Amino acid sequence: MKILLAFILATLVFIAYTLYTNSSSQLSLSPNLPPQVEENSPTLADPTPTTDPHPGWLSYTHPTLGFTISYPPTYKIVEDNYGWPKAVFMLYAGGQSYDLVIEKWDTLAQYQAKYPNANNVTLLNDSSFYYSLLNMNYSPEVDDIISTFKL
Repeated sequence: MKILLAFILATLVFIAYTLYTNSSSQLSLSPNLPPQVEENSPTLADPTPTTDPHPGWLSYTHPTLGFTISYPPTYKIVEDNYGWPKAVFMLYAGGQSYDLVIEKWDTLAQYQAKYPNANNVTLLNDSSFYYSLLNMNYSPEVDDIISTFKL
């Protein structure tokens, strides 16, 4: 009987030792060595190329403020900001008014003083300025242009 108990105990110790060494060798990583990648492990797929949502559009980057915006070639950038002292970028596609005016504000209060209840203005800010993007004609196409604005 003692021999049988000794045999069972030795078998259990052997099984426990085998399980411990197998599991610890699979789970433990040496802090000085990078994890090993097995040859049969799955690889990451190449990123799927994204399609340009606005093929043929032009892109503009402001030379000092650094923002970018894309727009259709039917629009022209207006460099004379007469009547718009805070304007840093204006687009015009023809007609009686500008289509998009981007203004730069030092404070939120300055913007709010000029546009207290405007619903055709998108307001964005970075760590230095506020930018109002005014869709002058409530045009869906200008809203699409505004969606390309990046600080």
